[in-house]
Amino acid sequence: MKTSKTHRPLLHPSTLAKLKRLIDQPSQSVLLLGDINSEKSSLALHIAEQVLKDKLTPDRLLNILSNEQGSIGIDKIQQVHGFAKHLYKKSSIQQVVIVHEATAMTMEAQNALLKILEEPPKHLMIILTASQTKLLLPTIKSRVLTLRVINPTWDQVKESFENYDQEKVEQTYLLADGSMRMIESLLQPQENVYSNSLELAKKLISSDYYTRLSLGKEFLDDRNSAKRITDSIVRVLRMLIRIRSKQGKFNKNLINRLSIALEVREGLETNSNLKLQYMKLMSNI
Repeated sequence: MKTSKTHRPLLHPSTLAKLKRLIDQPSQSVLLLGDINSEKSSLALHIAEQVLKDKLTPDRLLNILSNEQGSIGIDKIQQVHGFAKHLYKKSSIQQVVIVHEATAMTMEAQNALLKILEEPPKHLMIILTASQTKLLLPTIKSRVLTLRVINPTWDQVKESFENYDQEKVEQTYLLADGSMRMIESLLQPQENVYSNSLELAKKLISSDYYTRLSLGKEFLDDRNSAKRITDSIVRVLRMLIRIRSKQGKFNKNLINRLSIALEVREGLETNSNLKLQYMKLMSNI
């Protein structure tokens, strides 16, 4: 079955220029590095589509995603060996593997991937996406071409949503940190996963400790839910800090709360204890 055609996400001009060079001269190993809400996965699929000339069939494209616990084990990386054995003898790129949120890989998985990166089949392109690189092996980082994914500028977003109420678009832009997918979702009238998570984040930030403990229990459902809630808290706090800054006000409390939320987000990437991270977040935001 063929994957549906993708659309290139709206990108910052500097990212767009580097993307053009990458598609014109594909590298076999690429790391798409961007903030938690940048369009890394959409961009990875777009690159695969361009390199494979729209042939996004299961024998051409392999997506590797984290499991419900938020990790990528060695078994998933070992799938690459069977996938890459498919028939292709040409030196040009014929297959693409995308490892989404590569920092979720266990150390065993990273070592298995490293062996592939050391001697990749000539027809294979491997794309990693990540929000930060601290958890990746230095030897993996040294073997990939890093493309920093930067969200579009306000002028680009304003032009894309010129038929919308501009004040609402600007507020949404600040809340979404420039993420086009989130902006599009938040501007729709119906509820969605983004709007629900952001509403919960606002309530958590404005509530007292005991109310937060009750409201935030979804955090403990699984690691992906915890990441989603923490990401939303980070976005709301960043927006509040920007608003205060525009008003010429410096709010140390908000900055401290944001720092804690970012520490929790990093802790969730390292597979640290979910309940400990929950208590840390609820006690300090």
